[in-house]
Amino acid sequence: MGRRDTHYPLINTQFGKVVVRQQNEIIISGIFKVLSTISHYAFEMVCVDILSDVYNGNGIQTPRTNDGGIDGVIYCKSPYPQIYLMQCKQYSNPVSVSEIEEFILDSEIWCEEHSEESESIFIALNGYTQSARDKAEDHQICLLSGHELAELALKHNRGIESVKFPLLDQRYW
Repeated sequence: MGRRDTHYPLINTQFGKVVVRQQNEIIISGIFKVLSTISHYAFEMVCVDILSDVYNGNGIQTPRTNDGGIDGVIYCKSPYPQIYLMQCKQYSNPVSVSEIEEFILDSEIWCEEHSEESESIFIALNGYTQSARDKAEDHQICLLSGHELAELALKHNRGIESVKFPLLDQRYW
């Protein structure tokens, strides 16, 4: 039955919401730390994997060399055919406007070579300078930080394992 002076389930209380938020922040922080320690190529692979789930598409990581500045491509069929070109930077500092400009040019070349239209996504582990954000906005490039990528991984259960652990019996307490 539970005690009359408490509210069940715990998640519906302010305390429960705080606990869940803190748990999610710990998981996101852990994902971010892993993202910052894996190899650059593994970082690209994880970005393609997570965003393939987010966009419900088929993601392909480009070769390590001669990739034309494109690190991944996501092909989506639903709700309408769409292609997303990705650039992934695992820099310890924010990405500058020069990397954004280079990606804009690389994306235009890719579209010309493949006779396709696409949208562009730039993932930077440690964010962007203000001038880089402004340039990306002018060219309608979706910017994601490492923290946002970690949030998406949690939301889409990528690299997350559900485990069982003991909890207090709400019926008893």
